[in-house]
Amino acid sequence: MKKENSRTISKMLIIIMLLSMFVGIFPQDQMTYADNPVNVTSGSAVNVTSGSAVNVTTGSGVIVNLGNSFIKKIELTDVNGNMLVEPVSKDAELKIKYYFEIPNTMNVKEGDRFTIQIPKTIQSIDKDFLNYPLNDENGNTIANANFFTDNTIKIIFTDFVEKNALSNVNGNFWVERRFESSNIDNQGDTSIIFDLNGESNYEIKVNFGTTPEETKVNISKTNNYNAQNNEITWEIELKPNSEPTSNLPIENVILDDVIEDTQTYIGGAFTIKSNILGWDQNTSVDVTEPSGALKALKVAFKNAINTNPNEVYTISYKTTPDITAFTSDSQTISFKNIADVQYLDIDTKAVKKETAISNRNIKSDFIKKWGSHKSTTKQIEWTVKINNNYFTLPAGTKIEDTIPAGLALDTNSIKFDNVPVTLGANLTYSGNVLTYTMSNEIKEPHVLVYTTDVVDPNAYVSNDSKVYKNTAKLIGTGIPSNASVGVNVKANTEVISKKANNANSSTHEIEWQLVVNKNKINIESPLITDTIPVGLSYVVDSFSVNDVATNTGFHYDATTNVFAYNFEGHKTGANTSIDNTYTLKYRTKVLDNTVYAVNGSLYFINKADLEGDNIPKSSVTAGKTYVSKLIDKNGIGYDYIDRTITWEIVVNQNKMAIQNARIEDIIPEGQAFVAGSVKINGTDAKAAATDGYRYDKNSKLFTYNFPSMINTEQKIVFKTQITDLALFNTNGSSVIENTAKLFGDDIPNYIEDKGTQWIDRVVVKKTGKYDAGDTFIEWDVVINKNLQMISTPVLEDILQEGLALDSATVKLYELNVKSNGSYTIGDEIEVLSSNIDYDAATRLFTFKFNKTIDKAYLLKFQTDIDSTHKNATFTNSIKFKGSYGEESGDSSNIKVAVQEVGGAASAKNGSLTLIKVDKDNSSLKLQGAEFKMFNKFGDMVGTIVTTDSNGKIVFDKLKFGLPYTLKEIKAPTGYKIIGNGEHTFTLSSATKDITYTMENQLIKSIKIKKIDKADNSVVLSGATFEVKDSKGAVVKTVTTGQDGIALINDVALGAYSVKETKAPAGYTLEDTTFNVNVDTNSPAIVEVVRVNEREPGPTLDQDKDPTPDPNSTPDPNPTPDPDSTQETTLVDDEKIPAGGDVDIPESGETSVQPNGTEDEFFVEIDNEEIPSGTIIIDVDALPQTGEASPLLMYLVGILLIGCGVFTGVRFNKSKK
Repeated sequence: MKKENSRTISKMLIIIMLLSMFVGIFPQDQMTYADNPVNVTSGSAVNVTSGSAVNVTTGSGVIVNLGNSFIKKIELTDVNGNMLVEPVSKDAELKIKYYFEIPNTMNVKEGDRFTIQIPKTIQSIDKDFLNYPLNDENGNTIANANFFTDNTIKIIFTDFVEKNALSNVNGNFWVERRFESSNIDNQGDTSIIFDLNGESNYEIKVNFGTTPEETKVNISKTNNYNAQNNEITWEIELKPNSEPTSNLPIENVILDDVIEDTQTYIGGAFTIKSNILGWDQNTSVDVTEPSGALKALKVAFKNAINTNPNEVYTISYKTTPDITAFTSDSQTISFKNIADVQYLDIDTKAVKKETAISNRNIKSDFIKKWGSHKSTTKQIEWTVKINNNYFTLPAGTKIEDTIPAGLALDTNSIKFDNVPVTLGANLTYSGNVLTYTMSNEIKEPHVLVYTTDVVDPNAYVSNDSKVYKNTAKLIGTGIPSNASVGVNVKANTEVISKKANNANSSTHEIEWQLVVNKNKINIESPLITDTIPVGLSYVVDSFSVNDVATNTGFHYDATTNVFAYNFEGHKTGANTSIDNTYTLKYRTKVLDNTVYAVNGSLYFINKADLEGDNIPKSSVTAGKTYVSKLIDKNGIGYDYIDRTITWEIVVNQNKMAIQNARIEDIIPEGQAFVAGSVKINGTDAKAAATDGYRYDKNSKLFTYNFPSMINTEQKIVFKTQITDLALFNTNGSSVIENTAKLFGDDIPNYIEDKGTQWIDRVVVKKTGKYDAGDTFIEWDVVINKNLQMISTPVLEDILQEGLALDSATVKLYELNVKSNGSYTIGDEIEVLSSNIDYDAATRLFTFKFNKTIDKAYLLKFQTDIDSTHKNATFTNSIKFKGSYGEESGDSSNIKVAVQEVGGAASAKNGSLTLIKVDKDNSSLKLQGAEFKMFNKFGDMVGTIVTTDSNGKIVFDKLKFGLPYTLKEIKAPTGYKIIGNGEHTFTLSSATKDITYTMENQLIKSIKIKKIDKADNSVVLSGATFEVKDSKGAVVKTVTTGQDGIALINDVALGAYSVKETKAPAGYTLEDTTFNVNVDTNSPAIVEVVRVNEREPGPTLDQDKDPTPDPNSTPDPNPTPDPDSTQETTLVDDEKIPAGGDVDIPESGETSVQPNGTEDEFFVEIDNEEIPSGTIIIDVDALPQTGEASPLLMYLVGILLIGCGVFTGVRFNKSKK
């Protein structure tokens, strides 16, 4: 048994030794998860294998079974990617990040879809974002993510996975939102559950903290009065609620409603209803109704309420109010009802109470009355309505209605409750009093209607209407003494009216109209007199009666300007009176040419009187505005190309006869008349002395003579050109004016009219465009729309805080301005770095044309919105500085609401992944290379970035179609930049994510040291060497300096031959060619030590420590590569182990000793005779300084092996 144990122990020791030797081979940061869950906090990263369980929390864990999902992990962080700080605000901003993986088990085809439902606890996104690519780490699009406003994310796979037979592809995508506070309860730890394609869920717990819970039963009360039944219906509504958690149960709910003594509860009318489906009154509440001395209604809920969303309980009952207390008509009595609901507070467990009060005012209404006049029949219809409160009134109750003087009762018009009644037992009419007596008791309203004729002889004899007051009373037992009502009704009357029908500016006439005796009364000896106002005269033979021209009975006195008409030929009754309606018409003419031959208007008032032997005199007036327009000038268009204004002069809109009409128009300074632009009534006109227009250049007078007489509207059109270009030096609208004069025989002196034309002057105009959800604003700046010649203009735009210029988006276009001022975008103009300056610190963006311009341009650029201003309002002003001064253009307010989504790539942006490698070993990735990214204008994009341990940098959010230049500014340690270290590229939608590999040359040097053969401490200067590459080409010729060293820097990898071409002074030439191999395993400085023999005879002494020659070119102290792990010393033909002695058969002993530095070793030769050939001393075995050496581990391993071997031997011996 002991032997077996020893053998087992030996095996275990060997295994342990082997494992210990290989510690460090496997990555220590890779983890796989099997059946045991792991706790992960919100914002952390974790690798999860298919089928494993993961606890993902922001504080404490909840197990989530990921199963075989496409989504391997969901992460909730703040928008900066930091862990959410608990307790989390219920409306906090957050970033939802999804990590995906396609394992071997998923058979994905092009077009396959995967849907993720964002929980309701997170706000829906503001706009749809479509086709955001989900890329693997190499930039291959495996699917597109589509974000929708219904909070779904649809993943649509491409053919990449299927076509390339790939598996275990992974990546991520994200969206920024806010939590939806209304959908978050008050439990503290809240589960956020993500639906993954309807197949599985992903749950994350977030601690939102808690606030004290509050419960409340809201109570309201309303009522409605039914006068017919004298019933008040009371309705109570209970609405329970709780905050912040909805539907917390509310217990011990009791409603109390005490009925007033002035009301009587109506049994059997009680109801209680709920909006809860299947709710039953009998099983849910106990109801105690008022009875006898008990005046309270009590409703006790058997179970807790507020257990369903939006619960409502409606309680209804009726009471009969006591309205016998009315002591007068129109008296108001108020009835009040108070309801209380009490319940148990969920927090304090104390009883809480809410109260609702409702009032009903009831007004006594024993009798009401109204009336209306009918002009056609000259009657007034009266209506009396009684007992509107539904009182019980005894038989014998009477309505008494006194008919006023001037009215006569039409006894055939009387109706009671719409039934005709005649004078008799119940209805009497005596002494102008109409009485209706009730035969029986009444309990409801009743209506009495009748008509009176207007018999007042003075009612219709004038235009003054008479008013008749009628009073009705309700008389009977229990009826207040003041139950009466009086109503005034006006009898409309009109014996004469007047109006002006129209005004004719071509004839200068106004037509007037009189309507006489609309009441159709008998008028004895009627007479109309009409005073025509000053400035008008009667038009002969224009008078008519009922549209029949007549002069009979008509007389016009031109001296007084008054006409009279006595209705001769229309009278009746011995030709003395009229009893019908007549319409009189006549015309007057405007006499004053300062009224009808000008641009202007004048209001005329005309008065007429009606007299008769049996009527009082009635007067009426009417007015009319006479309008004249003989000249009207307007600017009807501006041509933005040739800067011409089109003017239109409209003459004689009155269409009156004008003799010898003439237009004169002096063209103002700053404008020039355009010859050949004149049109008369649409026809081109020529300049002529008589029948055409004339233009005098000296006086700038434009003249046009019309034909000798015109009586129609005339139009003159011509153009002027803006010659004062200073007008366009400023921004804003400008009004150009021009005045024309009209002369004519009938025109007083002349009349003039000023025309205007608005011109939109655009030196600079800025507008912004923003689409909801975008992270940037697009700006358009229109420049020099006026097409001015401007010397080297400059635009300055100080961006608001929260905005940063994306200079790569700056573009300039020519504008094709149209005649009407609109424009189209023309050719793009190349923008150079000399055109743009941007100071990120001050946010000053400067655009310089660097030339004189005479065209219109459109400058377009984008500003990125900082994450701190995602919901800000921006307005921006841009300044234009040119040869004419400075102008500004302000944009309107732009409200932004940034919505960010993304993944490994973006639909509007691209990326460049840079990989840094060794030139001679591409598998060696280089860390520490520093880069700057520049756009096409030379502006740096972002900050200086450095390659990571994988030699990688990712530049993202790069624009399509714009050239970028990547520049290496610092090589990794031990390397140099190849060439200029630049790479220029342009992204497109087709090549939006690219990877670029850039190489660095490892820095290697060859160091040749010359010493005296006899005395190794003597260094030799002046030795010249020729260094050739493997092809025999001379690479460099070097000479040792005072330190005896010649250095060849920046040597490429390869084999080199070195030959001494000149010996040091006093020494013989070394005619042996020696080889030097420089490879990746070579140290940064490959050192070779060579010797020379003194020449026979006198020799030149060489100081062991000479003063350095200031003219020496080699670097005596080259900087070694600190990362170098090897040092090779070339001597002669035999490989000597580092750190020890070696026997050289022909020449004795050679030793290798450190020289006091990490990387340099010197070879000391003990004897003077060295055999021909080369000895290579390789020091590969030396450890790197600062590196954790595995030597101790190896020693332990060897010791353990030894123990194992020893144990095995002992075991075998014992067995024998």
